[in-house]
Amino acid sequence: MPEIQVGDISIYYEIKGSGYPLLMVMGFSFSLLDWGDVFPDELAKHYQVILFDNRDSGRTKSQSTDNYTTADMANDAAGLLNALGIAQAHVLGFSMGGMIAQQFALRHPTKLNKLILACTMAGGDCSDFNPNNQGDLMDLLFPASYLT
Repeated sequence: MPEIQVGDISIYYEIKGSGYPLLMVMGFSFSLLDWGDVFPDELAKHYQVILFDNRDSGRTKSQSTDNYTTADMANDAAGLLNALGIAQAHVLGFSMGGMIAQQFALRHPTKLNKLILACTMAGGDCSDFNPNNQGDLMDLLFPASYLT
């Protein structure tokens, strides 16, 4: 099992293929196994695909009992690239992984080539709505300033 020490955690990771590095960041409570085989294998035909388990997910061993944020998790991802000797990569983030990827872009811009976001959000006030109330969603998608 490939693991590498990054700060206070031992990150489990897998690498498939060769080519330009593509770091794939999974969402909340999922592991790298949740990408399945087909998608990463297809990408591995063109890229060096780096899959890993976020802290407190899958086979990554977290030792910190402190609270942490998506910004901390972005630092974990950058630390993984550093530990692997990778100076720059494309970063694909899915769900909460997309939030982590956005923090990665803000905190480590020189390590980022392309940012790819899937099924995610930016957070903040634009994320605050009641999904059971269609009116809230419509107001979010089409604010009054848009309609005038």
